[in-house]
Amino acid sequence: MAVASASHVLVAAVLLGCAGVGRTVMDVSGRILLQRVVFYDVLTRVFGVLEGLRMAALGIGSILASALVAALDARLTFICVGAALASFVLLNWRRLQGVDEAAVIPGAELDLLRGVPFLSVLPPSALELLAQAAVPMTAAAGKVIIRQGEPGDRFYVVASGRVGVAIDGKRVATEGPCDYFGEIALLEHIPRTATVTAQTDVELWTLDRDSFIEAVTGHPASTERARGVSQQRLRRRPR
Repeated sequence: MAVASASHVLVAAVLLGCAGVGRTVMDVSGRILLQRVVFYDVLTRVFGVLEGLRMAALGIGSILASALVAALDARLTFICVGAALASFVLLNWRRLQGVDEAAVIPGAELDLLRGVPFLSVLPPSALELLAQAAVPMTAAAGKVIIRQGEPGDRFYVVASGRVGVAIDGKRVATEGPCDYFGEIALLEHIPRTATVTAQTDVELWTLDRDSFIEAVTGHPASTERARGVSQQRLRRRPR
């Protein structure tokens, strides 16, 4: 709306630049909010519908904008479009605020995943999406969580308690809160390289193979760190 009252093209350019920044903030915050209020298993479909509607709206808007410019003029068109956007926000303010208040932030899961070196470098939106996919799990003392030689299908982060790591029946490590295991089989496409057993009652957060691989391999820095960790752990295997 302010562009319509601009007396110089440079002023109009600055105002349009501000509008572009606002659009970027809206896109990022809107998509983060959307992934907080939509179930993870249908999130990709929701984003697909959203993008389809956005492209349709761009086409319709282009036609309507041309018609407005022809019927009115450029300045009045800017005013009409700006007023429509502002009116939409004001009329839907309570609903938008309600969606924001209903959004669930996976705080505990995020804190744990940030403690994993190769996940901490992920962009905030990707890390939060991964946290949404995390599933809680408990194991009583003495229970075998993963067994050496079996196929790997999940990645684990310890929330509380302690687990023992054994290779070929020999104890090689003990891990506690914020430690993690299970990544080698997923990254290297090999069977489990160790047996992990709960030493105490433990609480874990787990990620399925697809969610883990998609997140880690989708970002070069995360991939590099994850490969380094897996190779380092493979070197501790007995000869």
